[in-house]
Amino acid sequence: MQAEVSANIGGMGNHNCRKCEASGTAEEVESNEGFHALFDAGILRTQEGIRQELQAQVRLACAGVAKPIAMRQTATGIKDAYTQQWIEDLLLRARAEKKENPRQSKAEIQSKLWQWVEDHEDIVYSPFLLLKGILEFLFE
Repeated sequence: MQAEVSANIGGMGNHNCRKCEASGTAEEVESNEGFHALFDAGILRTQEGIRQELQAQVRLACAGVAKPIAMRQTATGIKDAYTQQWIEDLLLRARAEKKENPRQSKAEIQSKLWQWVEDHEDIVYSPFLLLKGILEFLFE
């Protein structure tokens, strides 16, 4: 439950600790130095840092391309189950918009969808990430 609330991707990410950014790629972790680093605390995750990463993922979704989002989620270890449903919805909307209006540029579509996200921020992002101080108990 705490991994979900803290928007952690779990064992499938390069940074699979819900509290810090410890770990790394398979090659890094398999090295002597990387393995020993697993036993030291990494840079602590923050509510603001998680929110900023999710905003970057949502902005990519507004462009209608899924692969960069998946790559970012794996690289950072941040994937929020709540926000993921909106990421998938925005990917579909971006593709549908391009199909309906082929003359509309990718930037115009992305801007339109991003404006919708900004207007509906309270439903796009997990309430745990919008409340001040709510995640502090996860990182103690």
